[in-house]
Amino acid sequence: MDYLVKLYQFALPPRLLFPLITLVMLGLSLLLNVNVAIMMSAISFLIVVVAYGLAIPKKFYSLRLLKVFKATSIACIETLKALFKLKSASKEFIHTPHTGTELNNEL
Repeated sequence: MDYLVKLYQFALPPRLLFPLITLVMLGLSLLLNVNVAIMMSAISFLIVVVAYGLAIPKKFYSLRLLKVFKATSIACIETLKALFKLKSASKEFIHTPHTGTELNNEL
């Protein structure tokens, strides 16, 4: 049972991607024109956005917060790119170049 719980935890996408995932679901349901899916994905997106908004203290609401949202959206896109590159990472070994001097242990 512990293995299944851990498997489920690893299968979840990063928390940063939840607003993007719900927004994509909303866009797909609008394209497919399925009324129930449109309502469910719109409600899901609103719940995620409101939950994230409630987590930010009022003293942080400023112009600087808009810059943070811009940086967060960039980080979200980069996280999405990294998720799609994970399959290729298992096929090749990316070594770390070691450029330094060796220690002399002759003392």
